[in-house]
Amino acid sequence: MKKRILVRKIGLCVAAATALLWSCEDATDIIQDGELNPGAIYETVDDMRLALNGVYAVYNDQNEIRFTAPFTDEISRGVDNGGQGRDTYAYVLDPTSGFGNSFWASNYNTANEATRLIEGSELVERTDANGAEYDQILGQAFALRSIAHFNLIKFFGIDINDPSSTGVPNLDFIPVPNGSYPRLTVGDNITLIESDLSQAQDLLDGADLGVTFIDDQVLTAYEARLAVYLEDYTRAETAADAVISQVALANQSQYDALHNDIYEDDVEVIWTYDNTQSAGQGGSIGNLYNNVSSDIGGAPILEMSRNVFDKYEDDDIRKNIFVDPTSIISPDFQSESDPFNSDILVVNKYPGSNGFLLVNDIKLYRVSEMYLIKAEARINAGDLNGAAEAIAAVTRARRGDNTLPADSYGSPTQAWDAVLEARQLELWGEGHRYLDIKRLRDKSSITDLGRIDLECSFFNVGSNNCNLEVDNYRFDTLPIPIAELNGNDAIDQGDQNPGYN
Repeated sequence: MKKRILVRKIGLCVAAATALLWSCEDATDIIQDGELNPGAIYETVDDMRLALNGVYAVYNDQNEIRFTAPFTDEISRGVDNGGQGRDTYAYVLDPTSGFGNSFWASNYNTANEATRLIEGSELVERTDANGAEYDQILGQAFALRSIAHFNLIKFFGIDINDPSSTGVPNLDFIPVPNGSYPRLTVGDNITLIESDLSQAQDLLDGADLGVTFIDDQVLTAYEARLAVYLEDYTRAETAADAVISQVALANQSQYDALHNDIYEDDVEVIWTYDNTQSAGQGGSIGNLYNNVSSDIGGAPILEMSRNVFDKYEDDDIRKNIFVDPTSIISPDFQSESDPFNSDILVVNKYPGSNGFLLVNDIKLYRVSEMYLIKAEARINAGDLNGAAEAIAAVTRARRGDNTLPADSYGSPTQAWDAVLEARQLELWGEGHRYLDIKRLRDKSSITDLGRIDLECSFFNVGSNNCNLEVDNYRFDTLPIPIAELNGNDAIDQGDQNPGYN
């Protein structure tokens, strides 16, 4: 039974912009008089626990949300927007862009800190008394390093399904200043990702650590996500089914509660990143959408797009949670004389909790995603009715009606379209949309983002920057950051991803 455990995640080192060329100035780098050495840092399991807190601390769970929302079709300009998100909304993406740098640095910092813990653990004696905790800590470190590299190849690898294509450097060692770290193949990256996942599974076998830590159940959900990205659908479905058998979909009341960070054992949430334990550490994900609070008086910066809003049925709990009830909803906003001010869809997905406005936990893995992964596996197996039933399970829970019939798909393309839309509606504001389009564009009928021209005009980005075609290179990869090109001798402009040269 999963119970929520809270911990203050304390960083051991400050993250740097170019992770591969940066290392904490501690005993693993240089030795000075009076400086602690690794043996002094890693003496007990308590030291390992503190180091693990540091790994969690540098894992940035918000980057994908902050990039995906304005880059795709999730949002439109808010009435109190002062230009926030405009460049990303207009698809300005190059090696100097902040998001590429943030993805690169945060994930390599996570891998770096995890590796330090993994190597440091060798200095701690594992005994019968501390063995269980020792294994759990070490297992989480391997898991975080695996996840960090998976995140990197999702965004920077040329083709995640071609092992011979160009990937990213592996960071399963402690980097040294002025080191050279070339891009490896995706196959090399997958080998490390799978090895670290296997190590984590062995060490965390049967562990139940609560929804704010990686445990056995989280690893199963992660395996399902990893496998579906790799198009290993049999493995993905097996892992997804294992989670589905243990965790129930939230009913409407429970779904409402979890958006206020109130959880029930074995309901919906598999892993959530605890931002509310320390508002200063976690930061405010809600301030992506609103300046002050998640109501119409809270200075909306980014609003939900009508492209998404109009797809929800009135009885869908997501429509009533994601958009605040103080919103102004026009029955036909495109006919309004002043549509910008006559249709205000205030985002309420992250209203805040535990006394902090706009500060919420980030639900990184939920069981609804497992149903949608199962749907993909069923389509791949030629079972379109099975795919429809998996999608319908989520829809029924969100609309509070178990009698709703499943849809019928006339072709695999229609089924892939349904998966893409189901993920859009269920995972809105959780950072999946960009990668979902990248993954499913060749299977579905999607050709561009389908933004509404009128909403694009609110940002004044021009008609040419309204709807990006999904076969554009910017949906293939993010650019390798300029800081890495300048600082890593093994990666230069010739190693840049296509389209950004």
